Amino acid sequence: METETVAKTPEKEVMVRAIAPKKVDDLFGVEEAVTGNTVVILTVSTLAQRSPIELEASIDKLYEYVTTIGGDIARLGDERVLITPPGIRIWRSPLHAPSKTESA
Repeated sequence: METETVAKTPEKEVMVRAIAPKKVDDLFGVEEAVTGNTVVILTVSTLAQRSPIELEASIDKLYEYVTTIGGDIARLGDERVLITPPGIRIWRSPLHAPSKTESA
C-alpha cells in the first residue's frame, strides 16, 4: 500500500535573505524585508569596524521595531544578527536565555 504525503502550503511564503550592509543607511531595507515576511541574516562585521556606536543604535531601533510587530531578533555570534517576521520565533537555549532577575 502506497501512502502519499502532501506538503501543506503556507498561507504566505517565507523567504530568507542575507544582508551585509556597508553603511548604516543600508539597514533601512531590513524593516521592509521583515514586514514582507522575510527572515534576515544580517552580517554586521563591516559596520562594527566602521562605526560601532551607530551600529548599536541602529540594532536597538531594529529590536524595537521587530518586537513591536511581533517578530524576533537575536545575535548569532559577533558578526551576525538573525531577524524574523511575525510568527517565527528564535529558539534560545536555557543557558543563554535571560533569567527572571535579568529581565526585571
